[in-house]
Amino acid sequence: MAFNDEWLSRIGLEEFAGLASRFTVQQLVGRDNFKARWNRGEPIRLQETFYPILQAWDACELRADAQVGGSDQLLNIVTASHRLMEACGLAPNVAVIVALLPGTDGKMKMSKSLGNHIPLQSSAQEMFGQLMSLPDQAMRTYFTLLTTLPAPQVEALLAGHPMTAKARLACEVTARFHSPEEADRAAQAFERVFSRGEAPDTMPAHRLVPGETVAAALVRIGAAGSSSEARRLVKEGGVRLDGTRLDDPLAPMRPGVLRAGRRRFTRFES
Repeated sequence: MAFNDEWLSRIGLEEFAGLASRFTVQQLVGRDNFKARWNRGEPIRLQETFYPILQAWDACELRADAQVGGSDQLLNIVTASHRLMEACGLAPNVAVIVALLPGTDGKMKMSKSLGNHIPLQSSAQEMFGQLMSLPDQAMRTYFTLLTTLPAPQVEALLAGHPMTAKARLACEVTARFHSPEEADRAAQAFERVFSRGEAPDTMPAHRLVPGETVAAALVRIGAAGSSSEARRLVKEGGVRLDGTRLDDPLAPMRPGVLRAGRRRFTRFES
């Protein structure tokens, strides 16, 4: 493993200007991401155009035979790296391009900065639950990229009931990052909580704050991002205490098991 600060930290202004002279602005902003942002009138910071140049220099320093990247890196690898390697008298490397995994929204690529990712260090139950919340249209891509199931088996699953297919997907992926046993326990816990409406075996616990309202408690535990969001959640029937629906967001919070939305359970203790 090599760290590119070994060579990038030594590049001076004159040398970087020489590297940059190999490219045009049109080439650098030709990436799909830049094009979309340009058309939407969103700002593109100048330093963002430095990235493909520095990535190309990485390939030159490493004398890379191949460069692996997602489909959003195609222009960086094929255009930038190849152009700079040829300018340095090196044979252009082979570009190995892989498909991008969409995030939990089923649209944008999975990214922590976009808030649509499933952390690899999630517990088995958290991972299983997040996978079960995927939009139906994302399942084929997840089956293809994250499981080893044969294509005919995947097609048969997708032709059946979406929840059956999603449960199999969640089991397959959770088992890869944890174990088949933990995936099975996560599936059973999901069934208890979301199909039968039972509380999970374990949940976070919070002490009651004297005089705190239901809405304030929801914000404090992170179940709502603001007081207005908390009030709306209660008014829409999304909050229950020990199985009983709460209707007044300004009522005092009481001890018990609070369920906010479908998946968040919290025990409030006096």
